[in-house]
Order: sequence, then structure tokens, then C-alpha cells
Amino acid sequence: MKELGDFSQELHSRVGQAVGHLGIDGLVVLTDGESDAILTGAGASIPTSWGIGDRETLLQNLLQAVQPGDCLLFKASRSVGMDRIAAAFRERWIRLVESGDYSEAAD
Repeated sequence: MKELGDFSQELHSRVGQAVGHLGIDGLVVLTDGESDAILTGAGASIPTSWGIGDRETLLQNLLQAVQPGDCLLFKASRSVGMDRIAAAFRERWIRLVESGDYSEAAD
């Protein structure tokens, strides 16, 4: 949604409002100024929500929080690089699952 210009804040907030009505358990946003409005739009309707400003911290928090059986959706503008975060998460998660030791997630 980086290409939205003047409408970016409002539309990011609407995404947050829509997500808030979906009944999901958690929302993690890679915050960059514009995307902060997603958290604002979602408000308190989501039990767990994080705004994290850097990719590595986001990745580490996901590895610590996600449990087997959880369903994740990675969504962002291509310019944010969420595809790289998703690929890194997948690679590290597979290693954790194969090792059977989820406590290593933070390493």
C-alpha cells in the first residue's frame, strides 16, 4: 500500500479495522510509520498485537511466540521485504520442528 500517497494512513487504518473484525488471535505489524495505522485501526479487538520496527526483532518474536499448528499470514507491500522475513521464518521454523526443541527459537 506504499503507492497510496495521501490516502495511506486512512486505508491502513481501515485494514486494521477489518482485521479486528476477523476474530484472529494475533496481529504483528512491521511498523514503518504508515503501517502503524493498522494497529490503531485494530484497537483492542485483537488479543495480542505487536508493532515491531525491525525485521530481525520481528522474526525473533515470531519464533518465540508461534506454536505448532498456528496459522500465519505474511502480508505487506513488496517494498517492505516481508517475503524475506517469511522465507527466514520458514527456514528457521523447519529447523526447530526437525530438532523438536522450540526453546532454541530465540537463538
